[in-house]
Amino acid sequence: MKKKQKYLIRSILIIHIMHALILFGLSYTWVFDDYPLPDYFIFQTLSYSKAWFVQSLPDFNTSDQKCPICNFPVRNYRENSQKNDMLMTVLLSNYIGLMPLARSIRATQTKARVIIFIDTTVKYMLNDFENSILSNCRIDLIDVGDIEQYPHYAYCFIRFYIYYDFLFFLTESEVNRIILFDGQDVIFQGDPFYEEFTKDQLIFTVEDRIINQTGWALRSYHKYFKKIGANIKDYYLPMINAGITLGGRFTIMSFIEAFDQRFGILELHEQVKKMEYVDQAIVHAMIYDKDLEDYYGINVTFSTIYDSYASISFGCWGAGCARKRPNNYSLGYYHMKNESRYQFIIHQYNRFPQFTESIYLACPIVGNESKINYMKGTELDENGKLIIPTAKKKKVGQPPGQRGAQQPPGQKRVQQPPGQKRVQQTENPIKKKKVEQPQQHPDQKEVKQPPDQKGIQQTENPMKKKKVEQPQQ
Repeated sequence: MKKKQKYLIRSILIIHIMHALILFGLSYTWVFDDYPLPDYFIFQTLSYSKAWFVQSLPDFNTSDQKCPICNFPVRNYRENSQKNDMLMTVLLSNYIGLMPLARSIRATQTKARVIIFIDTTVKYMLNDFENSILSNCRIDLIDVGDIEQYPHYAYCFIRFYIYYDFLFFLTESEVNRIILFDGQDVIFQGDPFYEEFTKDQLIFTVEDRIINQTGWALRSYHKYFKKIGANIKDYYLPMINAGITLGGRFTIMSFIEAFDQRFGILELHEQVKKMEYVDQAIVHAMIYDKDLEDYYGINVTFSTIYDSYASISFGCWGAGCARKRPNNYSLGYYHMKNESRYQFIIHQYNRFPQFTESIYLACPIVGNESKINYMKGTELDENGKLIIPTAKKKKVGQPPGQRGAQQPPGQKRVQQPPGQKRVQQTENPIKKKKVEQPQQHPDQKEVKQPPDQKGIQQTENPMKKKKVEQPQQ
């Protein structure tokens, strides 16, 4: 008990120190003024206040038809999202993948708030057209100010402190469930808030590989494991991926506090320019050493590549990698093991060119978006045309029997007349083997779509997550 009390007291002291610090010697302030926020904001100059969030909750609405949503079969299942559920990510120094990400989220008809923290660099990189898309898709952009250029993994650490600082002043009633995710290589196939995801859980995705058999982990985790006196070769355990984290306010903030105990902001200040460690090394150590269970009473749940939230990095890339783990690598069709259920969130899609191509065809450029920053896994050719390197030349994402060339990159999407229904996709031509549609389960229901879209039927979820009991407070 004394050990636990000492641990919690130290956590509280560090939290207060953290809020008093100037991050990296810079002005770490939350900038709300002089920025085009969505029109439902209570817009005023705020000094690190969450008033705009609380005041706008009663009137929050995600049904704006001006959002150019992606066109793919939406895979919702027992969805129960609410306006105090939160999807959160951090994009610092660049915003690659933001446009398809935002449009795929709103295609799912989730009622959750989407909050994206950006720095001043990204603020000025976004053009007026891109800002209008984000506004129409009800995406909350928060400028965290000037942050210097650092190695990639420095931003992976910084994001946790940004999340914590934002959530600190919000109450349990104002925040229900939270999903933190990587912003550059994540895409949505369905509303991620459903009945089996409860706020007392803490969920991480695990990759389909083992720590001590993974070359990247052996190289990247070595220094941190040496620091704490652990031998990485003893960790015959699944690779945890920090790219998707799910929970309630209590479990998410407990996770970040435990992370801070392992690697505090003062240490980050010293390490930020050389970054000897990666964030996932700390995450692995704290979870497998049971920090969360011992000090917070939280049991972690893992989501595999066959569960509702999937990180699909298998330590390899491309078509050869896809053959090792057969699936339908395209948006709206990537499925669980029995092919009757589909993941809500896919992380690391850019490892597979055919997946990237399917996303581009479902979420094409509709106007003046930046091609360079449009999505991961693409590049510009000598003529300035957006291409997917090594992607096989085949028709992707067209309904069966439809003929014609693929839509050229940069071409504007034709708007549907009011009331006109879109052509339904019932089978993805990427997959050679024809898959019969599963029989409708008695519990399933039609996905609620805008007037020009039809719902895609879902089936019973074969995966039941273990419910975690929340400790007494």
